[in-house]
Amino acid sequence: MQFSPAIYRTGAIPSPSIEDLAALVLEFAASKELGNALSTNAVSNGVLGAAAEFHAGDDFIVVWYVSDGRSIMLVTYVCDWDSKHIEALQREAIVRSIQF
Repeated sequence: MQFSPAIYRTGAIPSPSIEDLAALVLEFAASKELGNALSTNAVSNGVLGAAAEFHAGDDFIVVWYVSDGRSIMLVTYVCDWDSKHIEALQREAIVRSIQF
């Protein structure tokens, strides 16, 4: 997993909605030419977030944008397509445990 945080310091508080975070996921996917999402979902357990799963080449890719209302984090997970179910519970638990 890769974590890319944008930590809030000053200025207007972003307060992104799930829809805003979902739009960021789709923008990221388009910029990386990941194709259409296989599935999408929302996270709302301590942090607010949106996620999408992709099949790109031989890879399984999951992209999340999560936020505490102030800071925003991009999280990505990549593995071989045939291994996509092996760490499913662990990767979801990691995202749900994010604290800013």
